Amino acid sequence: MPCLIFSGMLSLMSFSTWRDHRVQGAFLQGCALLIGLAFAGKAFVAHQRRGQGDDQRVSDQPTWFLFLAVTCLLAWLAGLILGSSNYAARMSPYYDLSGMGIAYNVSPGDLPGTRHLDASRVVFKEGSRVAEELSLGFKDGTTYCVAPIVAGNGTDGTKLASFDYWAVGINCCNPLPPATFWCGRSDLTNPAAHGAVRWMGDSARGFFQLAIQQAEAEYGYQAVNPILYTWTKDPVADVEDMRSAGMDFLMGLTVKFALLQAIFVIGVIFFLSPTGMQSLGQWKAVAKASGYLADDADGPALRASDESATPEGAPRMVGGRPGAVRGWG
Repeated sequence: MPCLIFSGMLSLMSFSTWRDHRVQGAFLQGCALLIGLAFAGKAFVAHQRRGQGDDQRVSDQPTWFLFLAVTCLLAWLAGLILGSSNYAARMSPYYDLSGMGIAYNVSPGDLPGTRHLDASRVVFKEGSRVAEELSLGFKDGTTYCVAPIVAGNGTDGTKLASFDYWAVGINCCNPLPPATFWCGRSDLTNPAAHGAVRWMGDSARGFFQLAIQQAEAEYGYQAVNPILYTWTKDPVADVEDMRSAGMDFLMGLTVKFALLQAIFVIGVIFFLSPTGMQSLGQWKAVAKASGYLADDADGPALRASDESATPEGAPRMVGGRPGAVRGWG
């Protein structure tokens, strides 16, 4: 049951179900929480009966209700937290980007850049590059780096009425000339890389705008309608990788939680339940008789018990070693 609750809450919070169907999602969250609270109620009742001694069978046998209550509630909470983290870091950017279009064979000179506002993935014409020599960074504790995307390696590619396509990144440039810029998912010198993924983060957008304004003042060009991108080789594959990363995160955590739950169950069976303790005592007795466990491991009480169990007139064992006869009764 805890594994089902964890995987259910993790899946609910990781995908768009929670974003698109809040009421149904809240209902499922409440149902999963009630399961844990129900086990907690049963554990409380069993504890009361054990304390009163009304039922000897209940008094002697440990209850699993407390264990299930604790693990179910922890599974519920962990699923919510980790699922929300997975959605924010991986699945939400994937949904935002995959819901927009793809623009192919775009020239950096196609103005205005706002004609491609509905495209989250842009494949520029071959030969397009990031103009590292025209890059700049705005430093405010963190360095916000910008560089215009231009057509070709010649000077004609950098002579545009407006630079509307910008490669951006954080802490990946020299903020002041001489310019160096290494932002993006692909090496700037790779001729096969001429794609870009739309930058969707809102928190850094204002700082990138300040960096572009500084670059305009430094190099004397204009950026009328700047659009921010992450430079890459294959923008379509990069967006799909976000979805794959989210799925891998979900599956990996589900397997790890199941293994952890199995370890907890085995530990409770062998170390907390009377049956497990009896089995452990039998194992110790066998280990002692075989000479693998020292006689002092169980203390004087067990030795006295062993001696009392020895028939009168039979040879007694010393330290669990065959052939070491202490004497006759």
